[in-house]
Amino acid sequence: MSVLRDSRLSAAVTVITYLRPRGLGALLNSLAAQRGSDGAVSLIVVDNDAAGSARPVVEAARSAVPWPIAYAVEPVRNIALARNRAVALALAGGAELVAFIDDDDLAPPHWLHELRRVQRETGADVVTGPVVPLLHRGAPGWATPGLFTHSRSRSTGTVVATAVTSNSLVSAGILAALDGPFDPEFGLAGGSDSHLFLRATQRGARIVWANDAFVNETIDAARTNLRWVLQRAYREGNCGAHVERRVLRRWRTRRLAKAVARLVLGVAAAAGALVGGRQALVSALRQIVMACGAIAGTAGHRYFEYRRPRGE
Repeated sequence: MSVLRDSRLSAAVTVITYLRPRGLGALLNSLAAQRGSDGAVSLIVVDNDAAGSARPVVEAARSAVPWPIAYAVEPVRNIALARNRAVALALAGGAELVAFIDDDDLAPPHWLHELRRVQRETGADVVTGPVVPLLHRGAPGWATPGLFTHSRSRSTGTVVATAVTSNSLVSAGILAALDGPFDPEFGLAGGSDSHLFLRATQRGARIVWANDAFVNETIDAARTNLRWVLQRAYREGNCGAHVERRVLRRWRTRRLAKAVARLVLGVAAAAGALVGGRQALVSALRQIVMACGAIAGTAGHRYFEYRRPRGE
């Protein structure tokens, strides 16, 4: 299930945004500086705010971004529906590759070129790369990058199990073959990207790693607090259970065993953190809460992190 290795494949870069004008503006500025792209490129921005608050930011970027820009509003607040709108626009425009990046990311100038280069050389259905946290200057000392991302360095071309919509390039054929392709059931809980990529690999799709195609995720003050870190950890564990519930057979025992093992290790690490300091304690608490989220998800509990609107 691989696309043709052709450097002329057209690509659409898609961005979903919701009440984050500063982040979106910074991202669009970084996309304006992309260089070395081979083949036609377009940019699609889908605003998940029914009021269309991102429109002025997009209009201001038109003169700087070297690609045609399509702007649309998805009025129903649901990240999966917004992603589906972006994919539909990309496919309708004839894109053969669809790139995903978040509105709190910054793309270095070589980002898209590197994703496309690795896709061309490997023929992969999906290419994904690192998401490197960029913490604000006033972040507390315990707020290490590892609390905010699971990305780690791998050799380019390594086959990986999944990808993220904060940094990926996907064959249009894969997206067209999957119903949705993003499932709105995950639109307020998170995990629609994990659900999509797990379904893709179940169909035989190959996901490869592009180590140099990194993006920076800007971590602002609203996230560098213990409540946000633990809330996100609980959501990740909970979503993981529900994604596997929807796709895999005999998932429950394996997911529960992993969660219990994580819980035991987290408790042991928390005990050791008495001498390891606050960084170690927060990391241990994150593991414990993630395990609790997974156990709750295995039992059927669903956590909706995005149910409440947020501001900038």
